[in-house]
Amino acid sequence: MIRIFAGAERISSPIGRWLVVRIAESPDHSERIHALIALSRMKHPLVRKNQELLASSLLALDEKMAQAELTTDTNWPLRMGEVMKELFLHQKGLATIIADSKDYGRPGHLWIAQASGIPRRSSAEAFLQRSREGKSYAWSVGQVEFLTELPTEEARALLEKLFRAGGVDEAVVVALSRIASPADAPIFKRYLGSPSSKTVLASVRGLEGAQAGPKDWAKAIGALRRFADPKTDATVRSALVTWLQGQTKQTHGDTVADWERWLAKEHPDAAEELTASTGYDPVKWKPKVDAVKWDEGNAANGQKLFAKANCAACHNGGRASGPSLEGVAKRFNREDLLATILDPNRDVSPRYRTIRVTTVQDKTYEGIVIYEASDGVILQTGADATVRIAGKEIQSTKPGTLSLMPAGLLDEFKPNEIADLFAYLKTLDTPKR
Repeated sequence: MIRIFAGAERISSPIGRWLVVRIAESPDHSERIHALIALSRMKHPLVRKNQELLASSLLALDEKMAQAELTTDTNWPLRMGEVMKELFLHQKGLATIIADSKDYGRPGHLWIAQASGIPRRSSAEAFLQRSREGKSYAWSVGQVEFLTELPTEEARALLEKLFRAGGVDEAVVVALSRIASPADAPIFKRYLGSPSSKTVLASVRGLEGAQAGPKDWAKAIGALRRFADPKTDATVRSALVTWLQGQTKQTHGDTVADWERWLAKEHPDAAEELTASTGYDPVKWKPKVDAVKWDEGNAANGQKLFAKANCAACHNGGRASGPSLEGVAKRFNREDLLATILDPNRDVSPRYRTIRVTTVQDKTYEGIVIYEASDGVILQTGADATVRIAGKEIQSTKPGTLSLMPAGLLDEFKPNEIADLFAYLKTLDTPKR
C-alpha cells in the first residue's frame, strides 16, 4: 500500500517514475489509485516518456476497472477530477499528450475531460470521433455538455440524433438552447414542464422569438408555481415572467395567482393543465393503459426501451440515485409499479428525497445528499451529475419538492411498448446472495 504523506510535493524524479510504473503495471486497483494520488501531489515534472506512459495508463483505467468488474460510486468523478487537476497543474505536457491520443474519447474518459487541463473543444472532438467508431457508444449527460464546443451545424446534427435516441434528453435541451433555431420550438415547449430549473430556464431561452399557445403558457405558469422561492429561484422566475409577458401581452408580475386567474378566465381548457402539478394526468392516461396487452410483452424489446429511457443510469450500479430494480416486479404489483413510473413525485421514499441548497452567492442546487459533513455536502443532482458545496458556502437548506426521476418517461411509449418494458422488468430477478 502506498501512503499519501504531507511532503509528497517533494517526491524526486526516480520515485515519480516508480509511481508511474505502479499506475501502469500494478494488478491491484487500489494501489494504482494510491500511486496516482501520490503522483498528483508531486511538483517535480516528469520527463516526456514518463508522461506518455502515464497518459496511456490513465486512458486505460476505465477498461481495467471494467475487466475487474469494479464499479464506481458517485464520488468517483469528483474525487478523480481533483486528482487530474493537480496532475495537469504540475505536469504541463500531460494534457496535450492525452488530447492527441487516438485512444482518448470513450465515455469512461469523462472524468478526465472534466478536469481543467484539456481544451473542451478537443474533448468534444474526441468524443465525437470515438462515437463514430461503434454503434454501442453510450453518451452520458456530462459528455453532452461539451458538444456546443463543436461547429454549430455539427453540434446540432449530433444533438438532434441524441435527442431522438433518448436517455440524455434534458442535457440535450440545455445544450440545444445555446444554438437554438425556430425548428427547435416544439422541444423547448415540451420541457417547460421539467422538474429541473436548469432545463426550464434553457427552454425559456430557447423559445425567445417563438410563438407559443395557451397550453405552453400553462406549463410556464406551472413552472413559476413549482420554482416558488423568490430568492433562490430568482433567475428562472424572472425568465418565465418576461417570456409570459411577451407572449400574452399581460402585465402580471411574478405572483402565480394572478397568472392562474387570467388563464382560467381566458383559456379554461389550458388552465386544466395546471391541475396535475406532478406532470401526471390519470384521466388522460387511462385509455392508453386500458389498451396495453400485458401478456404479449416482448422482454428483449423491453430491454432496448429500458436503455433508451436511460433507466439504468439511476437504478443500476454503484452510482445509482434511485432504488434497485432487481426483483421489482415481485416486490410490487403491476398497478402500483406503473403508478410509480407515471407519477414519480406521488410518494418519494425518504431515502431518495432531495434537498435544496442555497449558497451565499444565491445559487441553488437540488439533489440527493450522498455525503454530508461539517465541511460541506455532495449532492447528486442527476443521473450523471454531482456537485460539491463547501460548508462555508451554504446559506440555507430545505426539503426538495420533486423526485429526481422525471415525470413523463412513458409519454412517448405506445401501449405495446409499455407491455414490452414490463415484460423486461419481470426478468430482473433478485440476485442470489
